[in-house]
Amino acid sequence: MIGPHRDHECRPTRDRAGLLAEKGPFRWSQGPAVPYRTSRIRTSPHTKSYRLLTAEGKRYPRADLRRLPTGIYNCHGMTFAARRTQIPDPEVVPAILEDDGYARVSPGSVREGDVAVYYDGREVAHTGVVLQVEADERLLGHGRAARVMSKWGSAGEYVHYAHECPYAGVAGMTVTYWTDRDEFRLEAIRATAIR
Repeated sequence: MIGPHRDHECRPTRDRAGLLAEKGPFRWSQGPAVPYRTSRIRTSPHTKSYRLLTAEGKRYPRADLRRLPTGIYNCHGMTFAARRTQIPDPEVVPAILEDDGYARVSPGSVREGDVAVYYDGREVAHTGVVLQVEADERLLGHGRAARVMSKWGSAGEYVHYAHECPYAGVAGMTVTYWTDRDEFRLEAIRATAIR
């Protein structure tokens, strides 16, 4: 089966915010089961999510709000699970990249559909999908020309420049790009076979 599927039936529970949630393992087409969680968040002017949503919009004026806050998925769930679930453990992201055949690409080779992975030191902090790459080569060298779609914590889903979001511009934070395009998969396979 292509993509994730439920390993067993989920049991509804209440999370810390008292929201109805489902928990259970999530299995990828290749590799081990991945723990996941979903919940439903209501957005009104009186909720924390709404206040965060409006604050982030002011801090990053070139970011475009695409979807309102939801607890159904997080950034990793948006990137790798088609918005169906949260993947709360960022330590599984490298395994997903490897199991699904992603290869790291330079900022100059980034294309639409590639994945942006934000690291805090050596740990994954955030992920998103590249929607657009601007043609200015001066910007591509720094990765600033890539427009990324990602979910910002408990705020909404935004389209933003790769280095203009709450997960970039912080000391120790770096962005790498990954692709599942065949031309890069073959290069990665050849490099691995040579070792």
